[in-house]
Amino acid sequence: MPPTFGIQPGFFYPSLTWSLGAINWQNPVTALLPGHKPARGQNISLAGLPETLHLRNDIAIALVCNFMHKDDLTQILTWFDDWGGHGKPSALVFDRLNTCSGQLEYDRYNTFFTKAICTNDKMEPKRLTSARGILWVYTLTFWQEHDE
Repeated sequence: MPPTFGIQPGFFYPSLTWSLGAINWQNPVTALLPGHKPARGQNISLAGLPETLHLRNDIAIALVCNFMHKDDLTQILTWFDDWGGHGKPSALVFDRLNTCSGQLEYDRYNTFFTKAICTNDKMEPKRLTSARGILWVYTLTFWQEHDE
């Protein structure tokens, strides 16, 4: 199990909540990778001209973790198997401790993902052994579901 060094202000300790439970990360994530992608349709008009219909901008986020407690990993795998992998929405808060104010990810996205859909096709945590002990490496990617 990776060591826990106590809460480190300025680091992101996420919380993932759904109708059956919640996971509060014991160690901070290594990276939060936000992405914006336009949702649009492209057609060819009757006159033969291309047209683009811009519907909205979708926002996605990837959480990268380079070490994690085995208990947290077990909970995430269970969540993925029973809920997230089925495309059911969850609420994702990046910094449940509110110590990251002033950082872009916190200011723009901390509570944005209220209907987060996991877009991973599979969950494949990698186990690494290092001088710090056993490390679990994984990436989770979420997309915010829109009300239409």
